[in-house]
Amino acid sequence: NEASWNDRIAMDVWYVDHRSLWTDVRILARTVGAVFAGRGVSAQGEATVAPFVQLPNNEGRDSDRQVEL
Repeated sequence: NEASWNDRIAMDVWYVDHRSLWTDVRILARTVGAVFAGRGVSAQGEATVAPFVQLPNNEGRDSDRQVEL
């Protein structure tokens, strides 16, 4: 929860570009480690996560990006 919304979106885009079983296994292993270590539980100064603020008029959105599903 301590990742910013921009970082979360960037990680989502990275995941779409690099999706594979091996990527899922690595993410799962890192998640289990983070849960047991208590890392990244809350954002600094927030109870859980900073609120999402949508950019006006799709500012900063890469509308030309094509994603294969």
